[in-house]
Amino acid sequence: MKLTPLYQKHLELGAKMYTTGMGYEMPAYYTSVAEEARNVRERVGMNDVSLMGRLDIKGKDALALTQKLIVNNAARLADGQALYSVMCNDKGLIVDDVVVLRFEQEHFRIITSSMFRAKTQVWIREHMQGLNTYLTDVSSSLAMIGVQGPKSRDLLRGITDIDLSKLGFFRFAFGKFGKIPCMIARLGFSGELGYECYVNTEDAMATWDVIAKAGEPHGVKPYGMDTLDALRWEKGFVFFGFDATEKENPYECRLWPFIRYNCGDFIGRDALLKIKETGP
Repeated sequence: MKLTPLYQKHLELGAKMYTTGMGYEMPAYYTSVAEEARNVRERVGMNDVSLMGRLDIKGKDALALTQKLIVNNAARLADGQALYSVMCNDKGLIVDDVVVLRFEQEHFRIITSSMFRAKTQVWIREHMQGLNTYLTDVSSSLAMIGVQGPKSRDLLRGITDIDLSKLGFFRFAFGKFGKIPCMIARLGFSGELGYECYVNTEDAMATWDVIAKAGEPHGVKPYGMDTLDALRWEKGFVFFGFDATEKENPYECRLWPFIRYNCGDFIGRDALLKIKETGP
């Protein structure tokens, strides 16, 4: 059984727990999926997504490796920017869907699901040969709290020194929650205005309490993974591993708009061009 740093908090809040396919004990919901989803749509909710994988690519060839691995264009990213993409194999079939964050020229982070964290790490290492890079799995050192909903910005701006009014979609910045170091990214899987807050593992419980307390005037409520599923279904977000699998290519699951053929010779490029010509 695997536990996130916020496991005890979920028990305190009376969450209905379940075991994920990768062995994590996670909250399915706290009250009901309908109530929690409606609260995210109308006000603001907070959830634990600490089980996500975080893989850091560093070195002089970090950009070259990232560009080789994904079908999107990592070269267009500036420091503090992120993008969504998929990784494909030589046949054009999806290996994983990921979010890529650029910290600097020689430091990128790959965000993956817990389901594909280990497999994607192996995939990346297999394609590092000959490149001046190294890979570090920093997943266990970080907690990740989602704050999602139309009032999420109002909630967070009262407790962080980051200027959220200047933080655009798929952007991230470093700051603090009081004395707690954090990174906040304007990302989410809910289909609403929202943010993902990264803190060191030892600061997870304190950060949850700070956000929950500050969110009381805004109607904040915790929500579980079943609720997150309902939210992303409404938006139409693809959950790789369920809605789409390694048997599909991006053209078969509506992910082809993220392919950038003009950004170099990424893995699967030739196969995807043939699929584009012939149709899925």
